[in-house]
Amino acid sequence: MSSPDLPVTIPSRFRAASFAMAAHSRIQGHGHDGWHLLEVHEGGFEEERLGHLSRGDFRLSPPGSQHEIAVADSVVRCRNIHLTASGMGRRLPPGVAHNQLVVRRSFSARSLPVCGPLAEALQDAELFAWAFNVMQDPDYRGPSTRLEEARRTILETSRPITRIARDVGMTAEHLSRSFSRHFGSSPVQVRNEVRVQRVMDALGGDDRPLAELALDVGFSDQSHMTNTLRHRIGLAPGQVRRALRSRSLAV
Repeated sequence: MSSPDLPVTIPSRFRAASFAMAAHSRIQGHGHDGWHLLEVHEGGFEEERLGHLSRGDFRLSPPGSQHEIAVADSVVRCRNIHLTASGMGRRLPPGVAHNQLVVRRSFSARSLPVCGPLAEALQDAELFAWAFNVMQDPDYRGPSTRLEEARRTILETSRPITRIARDVGMTAEHLSRSFSRHFGSSPVQVRNEVRVQRVMDALGGDDRPLAELALDVGFSDQSHMTNTLRHRIGLAPGQVRRALRSRSLAV
């Protein structure tokens, strides 16, 4: 289900944009202010100092790195993901080198029980975390079985994070650090983003009382849901519902 079209810009850790480069085109040397990750979806191109990039390749670049691109005889389609000031750039994994990296290995984001901008941001965070880990260890193969189990439990239950940590044999602090390193988001962040996305989807056509909706999506009560939505998108559930109804009536 698509997310409702709300009269508000949801703060995000990332700015992502897809773009195309014409055959035989050339992009002169340019740089970016922050960390960004380029994913090649179609075609390929030559980049000075890095060589040839083709479909499935990723290029992770630190702030200020320069790029000069030469496209061959076919259109190239890519996606650029930039870390914003509120993104992982503030808490990069220790030991991350500030040099460009080309990763010639396909990446498959783990599934989420929701779709929409918040879910996409979680998957972008996971992609960045994966690239940073490969930068530190070329043989990196992903999170441990314990972390995978913790992630499934976080998404499928309302069990407290501290209990989940104990269940997988970790302290809450260790779980949070390891989880963030491998998935790009903390356990609480993953749980809240999924819950908020579910609320936004439901408010588009669900007339149930907000207290009932809160429990259904995993919040402890209506107040918990309201506070989380206000913090994340700047609107309370009732405001979201009224905005959606007003927009529907105006169509």
